[in-house]
Amino acid sequence: MGSSPRVTAVLPVRNEGAFLLEWFAHHRSCGFTDFLVFSNDCSDGTDAMLDRLAALGWLTHVRNDGPHPEGPQWAALKQADRHPLIEASDWVMPIDID
Repeated sequence: MGSSPRVTAVLPVRNEGAFLLEWFAHHRSCGFTDFLVFSNDCSDGTDAMLDRLAALGWLTHVRNDGPHPEGPQWAALKQADRHPLIEASDWVMPIDID
């Protein structure tokens, strides 16, 4: 019997602290096994929450502070393409938190 597929969500976030835990719980219940999260320019503590969740092993957090000539989403996706978590994934879905 084979192992379950590794399904990774890649998402850029900025000031989403109020929604983080509910969002991750919902998407974990939908079958996502991993989260690669890129935070940029947060002023509401989102990046600190992500650091803590990463320390607990719930996700992988990458700080993606600017400048971003093409926008923070494109910068995040370009970085994600080279990230080891993506290489280890069977399925990858870029997704937005809101």
